[in-house]
Amino acid sequence: MAALLAVAGVVALVAIFVGLEQALRPDTSAVNQRLARYGSRRALLDQADVVHGSGGSALALFVTRGVERAIAGRSFAASLQMDLARANLKLTASEFLVLQGSSTVAVAAVVMVLSQQLVVSVAFGLLGFVLPKLWVARRQSARLKAFNDQLADTIQLISNSLR
Repeated sequence: MAALLAVAGVVALVAIFVGLEQALRPDTSAVNQRLARYGSRRALLDQADVVHGSGGSALALFVTRGVERAIAGRSFAASLQMDLARANLKLTASEFLVLQGSSTVAVAAVVMVLSQQLVVSVAFGLLGFVLPKLWVARRQSARLKAFNDQLADTIQLISNSLR
């Protein structure tokens, strides 16, 4: 019974991530924002202020900036930022890492409360660690598929215009 409740809790968390993905879908007018975001480090921090501004908590902003300082100049941070850009997500690498850590702790805590077993909680905590990466990979593949679906039509239009 406890394992069933733990699985139901994880399914609920997956549903939350899918809902977040739907809510964070970018609109087509975000090109200028993305150019400003990747144009300079200051613009990147300003956009984080806008996202977390009045509605975000000061603790979340403090933690995100602390992680930003800790990962600055690291090669994995640049790689992670590239993955987020490929997935068309409006997140910085530090925000993603905070999200990943939060999901790990949240999933492990929910499973610990429901199952009262440390081993099961740690196993599901590892699943909570992997879920954000799976979300990014899913977004990347969906964006690549959309690009590939439009590629044939674009080539057709270019060839028609050259005639």
